[in-house]
Amino acid sequence: MPWQGASPSYAGWLPNVRSHLSFSMIGASRRAEAYTRAYKQVPKGEAKDASSAAPKRLVLALERRVSNDYPWFTPIVAHFRRDLVHYWLLDAETCKTGVPTKKLDGSVEPEPDRQGMLVGSVHVMPYGQVRADDTPNHDAEKQQLGVLASIELRLATAPFDPTNDQLDTLRSEILGLAGSTNGRVEIRFALMRTGEVRLWYAEGASATLGMEATGLIAEQAYFFLKDIVHDHTHHEPSSDQITPLVRTDIKDEEEHSGEIAWRRETLWSLSREIERLNRDGSLVSFRRSLGVIAYADAFQQALMGHIRRENDPAAFEMVPEVHRYDFEHLKDSIKASIDVAAAKKAQTIQLTVAFIATSLSAVSVVGSMVSAQNGSLPRPGGELGDGKILLQSGQILIWLFALNPFATGTIAALLMLGAVSLWLTDGRAGIFNPFQRVLSQSFRAASVSISASPRWQLFWDRTLHRVAIMATLAFTLGLVWFVNFALQG
Repeated sequence: MPWQGASPSYAGWLPNVRSHLSFSMIGASRRAEAYTRAYKQVPKGEAKDASSAAPKRLVLALERRVSNDYPWFTPIVAHFRRDLVHYWLLDAETCKTGVPTKKLDGSVEPEPDRQGMLVGSVHVMPYGQVRADDTPNHDAEKQQLGVLASIELRLATAPFDPTNDQLDTLRSEILGLAGSTNGRVEIRFALMRTGEVRLWYAEGASATLGMEATGLIAEQAYFFLKDIVHDHTHHEPSSDQITPLVRTDIKDEEEHSGEIAWRRETLWSLSREIERLNRDGSLVSFRRSLGVIAYADAFQQALMGHIRRENDPAAFEMVPEVHRYDFEHLKDSIKASIDVAAAKKAQTIQLTVAFIATSLSAVSVVGSMVSAQNGSLPRPGGELGDGKILLQSGQILIWLFALNPFATGTIAALLMLGAVSLWLTDGRAGIFNPFQRVLSQSFRAASVSISASPRWQLFWDRTLHRVAIMATLAFTLGLVWFVNFALQG
């Protein structure tokens, strides 16, 4: 295997439930500019060598990523922290490998897969450029963006039905442009259809970068691969850390490294994510936990119970050292929790709607009675009699409602959404995304600092979540008022 003997070398897993990734779907995310085409297969009689006759696919993808761990909007972070903006380029092709297959005697043997491994490089190209005195170099940044725009344009205008020579030319041009960027770092990778991914550096590269930078770049390259290869079905795109990247070239139980440690850490991480989602208690979290259980089951079936042989990574050997999880009873428990939470949510919504409908009906009945009473009174001289009924406070409200019907309808709808969202806390995002999500996440982090007790953390989490809803609602209502009233003059 190409990573054999490399140091440092890392292993991770790209979450999937089929254990058979489709490399032709790489880059289907909304943010990546991707190009993937299969080489036209050459007949064996006309092939120059065995490699030219084997089926092969070229995969190229470019994505702009912002390493944003702040509770702020990503565009704001990208503007003020240009050093956190990087462009990631994937350049790879498929090749033959062995897929671990369990035999009747319990052993695991590699079954040949003609395009079972994607091998290539990930290039990270920073946007922010600085001078020797750490001041921004805008001229270098402009040149860097020009090269990156050329790469993106070349990918977007690549031929739909290319020849093999056109594919080779395209790849050479893209790599030539990437090589002309400033501060480029390259890391090698191999991705199997099972989701197993290996990362390593070319000889001497890690010594130039330093161990700390080596690990950070490897982790970010791993997140980039996960982002463009798999769909974020059961978790948020920002939660790709649920499967860790682990060093495998050294075996150290204290440092949680090695082939067995990688499998154990991955399964533990998935189990912790399931537990976290269950403790959240919302319907969306319960349902997402079932999806993460599907990930964990797929990982156990495909990669647990065996490792690659140390001297021959293309072969496998059985190991009983990794504890397996039984998720069947957990799935039954979660499904029961979903039914209970759904029943409670339905009752709450019904009560909320009934309360609003009753209030509106009461106001309508009172208004009708007032109109009927006033209409039955004599009108000497065109004025109401002594028995007239007036809604003194209501006159001001009627005037406000009639002043701008559009604003009235908008404010009423927002108040309705705000009232209902106080109970619809699924996903802890509420109605007003993404502004309220930032507030809710910040408040959730604050709840951990406010109290060490899990019960009080949950209390503060839900309380501050409702505060975030009310703050967002107040901001939105103020914005509507400003647009529809303050600007009228």
